Amino acid sequence: MSKLGNKSIVVPKETKVKIDSGKLTLTGPKGTKELNINDKIFSASISKENILTVVPIKKNDEVKKNWGTTRSILNSAVIGVSKGHERILEMTGVGYRAALK
Repeated sequence: MSKLGNKSIVVPKETKVKIDSGKLTLTGPKGTKELNINDKIFSASISKENILTVVPIKKNDEVKKNWGTTRSILNSAVIGVSKGHERILEMTGVGYRAALK
């Protein structure tokens, strides 16, 4: 059983989700993202509380492997259109020093 696939995705209020026959459209303040979900393998649904869930239709070993990956891709897309991605780099070290004579 996929531990990550069981988690639901909380969609922020400013983000809109549209599910249409295997095509997922996410629209937020940072942009729009369209994702294709294989609707023969996974079923995606959104609740009234803005919670997105991905559930496999048939559970076998191959589907369980892809369930967590699909959920992670959807979660990254929701974060991308709502907050945007950010990477903070920390620069440490002495840098360049001229030789003392």
